[in-house]
Amino acid sequence: MADRNKLSLTSAAVAFGVAKETLRRALARAEVKTGDGATFTIRQCHNALAGDVRGERARLLRAQADKQETGNRIRDGALVELPTAERILWAQLIGPLKQEMDAMPQKLAPLINPENPTSAQKMLFDWVDDTKRKMMKQ
Repeated sequence: MADRNKLSLTSAAVAFGVAKETLRRALARAEVKTGDGATFTIRQCHNALAGDVRGERARLLRAQADKQETGNRIRDGALVELPTAERILWAQLIGPLKQEMDAMPQKLAPLINPENPTSAQKMLFDWVDDTKRKMMKQ
């Protein structure tokens, strides 16, 4: 026996004044099963066609609260924006590391191979270039 409080897809489409396929797609987007013999409450149909007003309001309030919290964290210094983080990383870590790597072949070559520092320097330059390429791929 069919539930008197539920409508078939065809009946609901007529009641809401929409095409049957429009209602079926809206229900599917709302994750309501629409298979053979499925029936729907007026609320399910309304929410599928017009959206869940309470749910949308809750999502909006959550998004506003998240935005406010992010702003507060940035203001308090607990969170930095990506361009700022990149600038800090470059200035305090990557830049100095790159300078040391670039200077390494010339500084270390005479220590590594005192008889032929030019050969050692070339090997170290190649190693530095290869390492930088690998780092850029990451």
